Amino acid sequence: MAERNLSVDSRHDLALGPALLASFESATSPRDPPPNRSWRVDETYVKVAGNWAYLSRVVDSASETIEFMLSPRRDLIAAKLFLRLALSGGAPTPSAVAAERHLI
Repeated sequence: MAERNLSVDSRHDLALGPALLASFESATSPRDPPPNRSWRVDETYVKVAGNWAYLSRVVDSASETIEFMLSPRRDLIAAKLFLRLALSGGAPTPSAVAAERHLI
């Protein structure tokens, strides 16, 4: 998140903040072993720089972040853009994708 000059506020307890940011930082750090082919897509609503935005994230079955994206809208265009971004990131093409949605 810091690499993209983003800071995140949420209505969750502050104890969640470090864990959430650590999972995003792992997306840009070298991985060993490489991500696997079972992906989970999650979306939540967070406050960023005083504005609410949708935070989409895809992780493998070992909870390693593949990609994440912030979007002001939750629509088909944003969903397609996010999946294109995740698929073009160099991770192995998924053999299975599971989706969830949570509001925090």
